[in-house]
Amino acid sequence: MTCAENEIVRIGPQQFHETNGVEDRRVVGEEACAYVRAGSFAAGARFVQAVSELPAPPHAGP
Repeated sequence: MTCAENEIVRIGPQQFHETNGVEDRRVVGEEACAYVRAGSFAAGARFVQAVSELPAPPHAGP
């Protein structure tokens, strides 16, 4: 989905992948997901821990 003048517009996977700047994202089901390669399981665990400690954006739900 994209936001255009406060309106949410659904786009398909092909249109999503044709958008600049989303090369490291994947469409899974109906959602866009980030794909992050970590050098090891331990490095991935440290990454997840660091992300979990980030403050939530003001518009985020619980």
